[in-house]
Amino acid sequence: MQTQKGTTLIELIVALCVIAILSLVGVPAFSEFISEHKQRSVAQSLQRALNHSRAMAIYHQQPVTLWNINGSWQGKLEMFLDTDGNGEKADEEAVLRTITTHSDINILGNRHLKKAVTYYPDGSARRPSGAFQTGTLTICRAGEPGITELVLSIGGRLRREYDASEVCEE
Repeated sequence: MQTQKGTTLIELIVALCVIAILSLVGVPAFSEFISEHKQRSVAQSLQRALNHSRAMAIYHQQPVTLWNINGSWQGKLEMFLDTDGNGEKADEEAVLRTITTHSDINILGNRHLKKAVTYYPDGSARRPSGAFQTGTLTICRAGEPGITELVLSIGGRLRREYDASEVCEE
């Protein structure tokens, strides 16, 4: 006599319940991971763009500006040879690179980094007045904990800091 092997309806229901419970726990954690990764990616991309601007200023021996076209660091950014050193793009100034950032991640510049960062051939960042340009760009997700800051030093170098406990305010 042969016996049939298989699963019972009760075993199938128990397995489905375990899968449902695991997915209820795992999906929010996974979406939080994706959101944090996107923020980290934006911070790295912006840091690379700023470092590249500095390198281009040294290479070309001319001021290079990275500016936010629409008045916000979210969206489209342009890197250009700033031959007149005013921090704004003129028609005759060559665009070296265009960068697009995620619009759902907040990028906020403090007073000195609201609109642009201009690097000079010596690697320093300066304002159109000639004063050293220092400040902080804050990258965060609105209303969520965890902010990344790109801090521009007096010599034009950047450092990245992360604070997991601070909540982003727009």
